[in-house]
Amino acid sequence: MMAESEDKVSINVWGCCVSRDSVAFRQNKYVVPRYVQVISPLTVMSGKPLDLKIEDFSAYPNVHNFTKRCICLDANKNAIDYLVADKGTWLLFDIAEIRRTVYFWPEADIVLTKNSKLCQMLDVLAGFTNGEIPSEIYPSKLSDEELTAAVEKLCDKFLEHFPPQNIILNEFYNVDTYLNANNELQEFSETEKGCSRLQNKVLKLANEVCKRKFKGCHIITMPANNFADEKQRWGLSSLHYTALYYDYVERCISAIVSAASREEETERLSALYELFNEKMLSCCMWARKNSYRKDKHNAEARLEVAEKRASDAENKVLVVQKNNKNLELRKAELEKSCSELDGKIKELKQTEQSLLEANAELDKRVTTLSGQIKATEATLSEELQRHKLAEQSWQEEKAELDKSVKTLSAKIKAAEDELSKELLRRKQAERELSNIIVSKSYKVGRFVTFLPRKLRDYFKRLRKK
Repeated sequence: MMAESEDKVSINVWGCCVSRDSVAFRQNKYVVPRYVQVISPLTVMSGKPLDLKIEDFSAYPNVHNFTKRCICLDANKNAIDYLVADKGTWLLFDIAEIRRTVYFWPEADIVLTKNSKLCQMLDVLAGFTNGEIPSEIYPSKLSDEELTAAVEKLCDKFLEHFPPQNIILNEFYNVDTYLNANNELQEFSETEKGCSRLQNKVLKLANEVCKRKFKGCHIITMPANNFADEKQRWGLSSLHYTALYYDYVERCISAIVSAASREEETERLSALYELFNEKMLSCCMWARKNSYRKDKHNAEARLEVAEKRASDAENKVLVVQKNNKNLELRKAELEKSCSELDGKIKELKQTEQSLLEANAELDKRVTTLSGQIKATEATLSEELQRHKLAEQSWQEEKAELDKSVKTLSAKIKAAEDELSKELLRRKQAERELSNIIVSKSYKVGRFVTFLPRKLRDYFKRLRKK
């Protein structure tokens, strides 16, 4: 294997800040062409690709462009293409981002790795999700098969660009202890340790898959005595380790890229592991010694406080004894007051009995009045029913009468029309008769019929005589 110790080592980094910090702050030895972070194997090639740009997050100037770029790479599903577009000789790889929760928009078919900065800027995705609320997928709740498939897919993609002999697998896990600001060794809370155990289970499975897929790669194993540091540049976390760890990883990388053979590399990595494991153990023992000293000092302070409290307790006993006498006097006064109260209670009971009797009488009167009211209501109801029936009958008779009136009016109108027609005919007849009377023919006719009528009347009179 060709050594690169004389020149800077060109190395791409895929993973979390643990791997990045091992080389990024040692620019005299390493050059990092591309680095990608906060993208889980569960999202890097899953879901619908978007067209998200860094400029879309311009409303959040306090978020670093590097973080925005990584979110865009995750959303656009081109993170690996971006990393290998400027490819170094080596790939420093860790699988730690698989521990992160995943955001999933089922209807929009969008899958993204959840991180604190994305949570602040979720509104930028509204145009892609149509307001859909994302669900959350927890890696610890996925099956081994689902986790294995995602890791294998990611490994296969990187093997298209880097041979195993140029891949450095950085294997590390959450730790349970940390060095606090007072240089004392302290354990994380039970809640945090429980979360770490779940994540470590996922990380263990994922790392084993990586070892199998990257067979022949170089592996950096985390020292067993590793611990976190509250004063670490990124703050307290079970993955923000002591500075010794980052020195250890950098020394391991130097050994890997410069070793003449795998046998030499293995020996140097083993020696570095033992060396830094002992260093970390020494730091832990020194920190525990500080903790013991502090605990002893605290114990002495607590003893002084206890002695003072005992002295205060004796004084309180004297005060209590004095107060007991006052309490006996107060007790006699209270007994007297109780006797007076008993008398008042008896009077109140008598008053209560009288009120109960009066209340019973009122209940009886209320019952009687209720019966009367019900009877009156029944009578009124019957009267109202009769009134409704009478009104209904009157309505029917009125309707019948209205019908008769309409019929009679129609007959009268018909008779009036007939009478008008008859009067018209009579007037016409009278006009015709009048015209006939005044005509000459009528007069001649009258004369012609006059003599026979006279003769007839004359013969009738003779027969009567």
